[in-house]
Amino acid sequence: MKRPNPTIRRLSTSSTRFPACHLTPEDEAQYMALSQRLLGRAIAECETTLIDMDSHWKYVRTIPVATSSLKVYKSTHHPSTAFGGAAAQVMATGIVSGTMDDIMTCLSADNSFAFRMNSALLMPKEHLDCEVLHTIVPLPTSSPTSSSTSDKFRFLGLKWGATKWPSASKHRDLCYLESTGVTRTSDTQGHVMEYGYCLMESIDLPAICPPLDQFSIKRVKVSLRHVFRTLPIGCTLVMSHCSIDLGSHASPSTMWMPPDLTTFPHLVSIAAAAEVATAIRLSNALLLRHPTTADNSTTWNVPEFLRKFPRECALCHHKSDRLQKHRVVNLLGSTGIKIVAQFFCHACATPPATPPATSPSSATSPPSPLGPVIRPRPAPTMPLAPFSEMQSRAAKRHITQETFNECVRENMEEFDMIEEDAIADAVTQFESQGVDLSTIVKALDVVHPVLAALKVIEADESDDETCLHVKLVALQDQFKDAVGSSGAKELAGQINGPTILLQRLPAVQDVATRILLLSTLQSMVRCRTQIFLEVQSNDRYTQTAAFSSLKCICAKNEVNKKRLTSHGIIARLVVLFRDRSMVPDGRTKDIADVIRVLTLHDDTTSMFSQTHDIVKLFVEHGVIDAVLPYLRGVSSDPDTLSSWLAVVKQLAITEDTCRKLVAAGILDLLPTFQQHAHVQYIA
Repeated sequence: MKRPNPTIRRLSTSSTRFPACHLTPEDEAQYMALSQRLLGRAIAECETTLIDMDSHWKYVRTIPVATSSLKVYKSTHHPSTAFGGAAAQVMATGIVSGTMDDIMTCLSADNSFAFRMNSALLMPKEHLDCEVLHTIVPLPTSSPTSSSTSDKFRFLGLKWGATKWPSASKHRDLCYLESTGVTRTSDTQGHVMEYGYCLMESIDLPAICPPLDQFSIKRVKVSLRHVFRTLPIGCTLVMSHCSIDLGSHASPSTMWMPPDLTTFPHLVSIAAAAEVATAIRLSNALLLRHPTTADNSTTWNVPEFLRKFPRECALCHHKSDRLQKHRVVNLLGSTGIKIVAQFFCHACATPPATPPATSPSSATSPPSPLGPVIRPRPAPTMPLAPFSEMQSRAAKRHITQETFNECVRENMEEFDMIEEDAIADAVTQFESQGVDLSTIVKALDVVHPVLAALKVIEADESDDETCLHVKLVALQDQFKDAVGSSGAKELAGQINGPTILLQRLPAVQDVATRILLLSTLQSMVRCRTQIFLEVQSNDRYTQTAAFSSLKCICAKNEVNKKRLTSHGIIARLVVLFRDRSMVPDGRTKDIADVIRVLTLHDDTTSMFSQTHDIVKLFVEHGVIDAVLPYLRGVSSDPDTLSSWLAVVKQLAITEDTCRKLVAAGILDLLPTFQQHAHVQYIA
């Protein structure tokens, strides 16, 4: 491993303006968990924006930088008053020239000198000062043997930065948690995609980094989430979401003319990533080539038009009339820096195409004057979630039972293996390729119990329900198994298991068998989609089992809610509630639970929710007039009462519904409920 350059080592440990920041392991674990939540939030926002941008964002302006084009949008929704859970106020997206490595190079810094250099190059007019307060997960040290893209930019730490806003009268600073890295996920076709991210979340460190109001610098709170993906054309797609809180103590000028949030420097500076990445690489090369050079002179610099030609490359000193001009960082004093423009030849300015895979002695061509700059693999850290984990799990690779059996037989025939060794070898080969074998029977000529039971149920056309009862019990055992339940449900879904049970349901006469069938269906469809259930029975226990299945089918599934609503489930539930409420011990809690599931917006994969439409339908069918009188008589049953109060809460989402609830006497009932709860608590 190469020893770090003394100048770089000295600059990376330069003096700080703030006290030393020491975090406990518990604090670091909390910050790691926060970074995971921020990554999930960034994922959800990107996928929501991609689904329907026009309904959420209004175009403001375009930031053209060379071949890049970054468009900035404002949110069309009213901002939330709570900053921690507020939706993004500003969004920027576009195609930026350069690779994802270029962008991550601009944003990755684990020491104050590198942080200042990157910020000064990214924001030459806005940057004032910045520091790394504490490093939780540092960037890896230099090593020529590691070149993994997925972990070489992994960083987590606390930072401080001060900038000038073009539209603000005073300077702004922020103290924040920063998390950078690269994560991978698979699309629906199983192709692996790689995404980069940079997350900034403001935090409070009053003992370490207090507000700097005495220096006329206002502290702001920012939540910024960058996500990047390299496109096949060689450019990078950027999508950034940002929430900004300017603080409660605003000056009169700020209240009269608030700063333009779309000019936030950290949001829009990413457009020049390709140019800045080249500047960072050239600056590092100059520091390595001339480690003791520091610009402390106060002499007058010769203007550009008075300099003699040909010019000279700042690195290799090659003289030519065709040199490229790039911004680089020069040392100023002991720890200061300044941005200057210098000339470089084409060989020095062009980055290496790919890092060398062999040792330098085996290279056939002379190395570049800069040499390869490689970031190695860091120490193991907390694994990052896939890019689409908040919406849906990454697609798994599956094979059929026939494919597995064919592989086993091939091992036995061609390699003379016994059955046990052939099966073990097949399992090893498939698992090494990332294949999920939870639905595969690891034996020849053996049918999976789920397949066997469902095939018997589908083929049985007799009226004898004994065989059906036995097979349902066998299915229940498979779905209750903690180890193989996921694979059993997956296998049942592949052969339309829910449809097989639903087709058999109308012919079942025995109440116990019908309840068992519904409970089996409930276990089978848990966390599955696009299932429609219709139960025609007046038996209360059968209906209760059907309601349990309905809750599992509709939970977190907007499609099934819409299907049930279109088939008249709302009218049926209201009529059934009226019938049960007239009978002593009618047990309406299960009806309330179904209504609450139908009126919840809990499907994160759905862009638009049917919640408001479903609530309107329930109100139109008179559920308020039916429920409130019923609540006066069930105050002694806390479980039923709490379920129906949760339903009332879900119904009160519009002003019109709230007025109807008040007119029906909901406010008169609340003191009674509170008094009853107090008596129950004392008892």
